[in-house]
Amino acid sequence: MLTRRSEVPQPAQMARRVMDRWFNDALMGPSYEASLADTAPALNVREGPEAYVVEVELAGIEPDKVEVTIEGRTLTIRGSYDESQERQGTYLLREWRSGTFLRSVALSAIVDAENARTQMRNGELILTLPKAAQHRARRLQISGETSNELGDANGEKEPVAAG
Repeated sequence: MLTRRSEVPQPAQMARRVMDRWFNDALMGPSYEASLADTAPALNVREGPEAYVVEVELAGIEPDKVEVTIEGRTLTIRGSYDESQERQGTYLLREWRSGTFLRSVALSAIVDAENARTQMRNGELILTLPKAAQHRARRLQISGETSNELGDANGEKEPVAAG
């Protein structure tokens, strides 16, 4: 079944948009969403058991205009769009981005920056960020018999109190 949404926003949708804009302006400053959408490149961040893969849309940006840093759990990507794209004349429509951008993403684990890999391909920056060994998920092997005794540092067995 195909349904068509009304072109006219419903009162609840309109109220939600107003509240979202009000909170964003109060917390982030005026036009936060518009400024982010106008300058920041789109990101995809995927997490696997061993590494993160980050895909950044950077069409038209030279690799030497992009800086990637990792500090703790924070990935930061900054750069600038080529200002030479500015052309003479009056624009009737201008959608190309210009200026600088900065994106920071908090990751859930610390990254092994020494083994990180970057690749620029067809306007897309692909970062492979391996997780630091101490932050990778591990499966613990359970061995021995089930017992109501615990071994102390000397291997002596102590009964466990029933609780």
